Amino acid sequence: MIETDAEIHSLACYCFAKKELTVEVKVACSVPALGCSFSGLACSSYAPGESSSSNSLVVGACGNDKYKTIAWVYNFSGGVGQRFELGAAEFRLKVLEFSIATGYKYKFTKNDECRVTAICGKRLETNCLWLIHALDKFGVFAIRKINPIHTCGFACKDYNNPPMTSNLVKSLIMDSVSDTLSISVRTIIRYFKKEYGLIVKKHVAYMGKQLALKELYGEEGISYHQLVWNIPKYKVQRLLDGGNSKNGDQGLYPLAMGVVDGEDEANWYWFLDKFKGAFGYDKRYTFLRDRHHRLLVNIPLVFLGSYHSFCLWHLKNNLRAALSKTDSVSRHLVKLFSDCAYAPTHDKFQEKMIELRTIGDDQVDRFLARVPLENWANSCFRGSRYGEMCSSLAECFNSWVKGDRFLPITSMLDEIRKKMMNMATERRKDSKGWATILCPQMELKLTERIDKARSLDVIRSDDYVFQVISKNSEYRVDLISRYCTCNNWKIDGFPCIHAIASILCSGESVYGYIDIVFHTSSFYSCYSH
Repeated sequence: MIETDAEIHSLACYCFAKKELTVEVKVACSVPALGCSFSGLACSSYAPGESSSSNSLVVGACGNDKYKTIAWVYNFSGGVGQRFELGAAEFRLKVLEFSIATGYKYKFTKNDECRVTAICGKRLETNCLWLIHALDKFGVFAIRKINPIHTCGFACKDYNNPPMTSNLVKSLIMDSVSDTLSISVRTIIRYFKKEYGLIVKKHVAYMGKQLALKELYGEEGISYHQLVWNIPKYKVQRLLDGGNSKNGDQGLYPLAMGVVDGEDEANWYWFLDKFKGAFGYDKRYTFLRDRHHRLLVNIPLVFLGSYHSFCLWHLKNNLRAALSKTDSVSRHLVKLFSDCAYAPTHDKFQEKMIELRTIGDDQVDRFLARVPLENWANSCFRGSRYGEMCSSLAECFNSWVKGDRFLPITSMLDEIRKKMMNMATERRKDSKGWATILCPQMELKLTERIDKARSLDVIRSDDYVFQVISKNSEYRVDLISRYCTCNNWKIDGFPCIHAIASILCSGESVYGYIDIVFHTSSFYSCYSH
């Protein structure tokens, strides 16, 4: 334990003899008024009357070798002639790093792109001789003069409030941002705490990230001029709209995306019209989205006769918000509404609907009046949505491109393009190795249904019409129209167990009755162009 100035002097002599450049001293405050904790770190060279409220100050040119800041102490070990390839900007950052690592403050007496001179921040008070001067000569920016010794005494390093700048943060996280575009500000702060032992303020970390993105991907405003087609007003604000579907193996299959300045009717009409121009409209499409007013207006205008399915997840949230019931009653009503939506037949739908209206009273009636049955109930929906009830594909796409949304527009579109190319390459490569007729997910689904179908009793009515008996129920299957009275074949777009039992009874191949979109050949074709 060091208790006197003489002991401090002895420590300094010992370190000098051992050629120790750094030493860390933990200081306990014996005066309560100073407000320091026993475990804190504080400077031992205060002038009379000075105090510090920080509990993380380090004495002298000190450091902890587990942190990367220890290397900053040796930033100018090359002495006169040491070069800085990036010029004055790199040199300034090295001076800042040295200041953070040692605790010695500095100021510039000369500071431009050709020459930079830094002196000790206490030059006027102590006449400290520390100085470093660098300039650009014949295209080489290098140290021309240096006095590396501080004659002003000990300095204090504050871990909690280091003089970090956004430019320094940027220079230290460039690789991380390049590898992970979606790196969060919180992650950056944790990184500096763990690797450098420094606490970086949130706004400094944020600005450092923005500067890194700007250096990597360019400025937002300039990026708009790099587009072949651009409307200037979109520079103010932008939203990314997407049209997505599922592939035969139930994975995300992006179809189209567009960048607009807002979700108004004009923009939605523009997006849908461009979508129609790209994909045509030779058969009726099914759109699965929320009840956005602008979609309700524009989908019928652009795609006359198309089917619009409301997202069940959004509908349940809307119903929950419209109810003033207790939590338990509301949960029960929302469950009944979900049962109505999933009910495959009209009879089962009516059974649940009667119960829903009876318990829900006028509140449920008013809600149902705003949502036509043909837009959400399985038993009433006339289109093909392949069992999809929620707009999860939109959420999946948004999550997939989440890390790219904040990039300049050209970089954003290019990163998404790269993702789509990589995805297509991987899926094309994977599908080459599939030995099944159907995609793996659908082949598994077929196998499970075949196992269940073998236990059913089948009575043949004619070549393509069958009666299937399952427990206490009977179902009629028509293979020509691909219809079963359970209605699940139509809902899923995939043969139900009753249909499979009938196909097996007919002696035909089940694969001949399965939509071509689920076949491996179609999957491969989707990613081969």
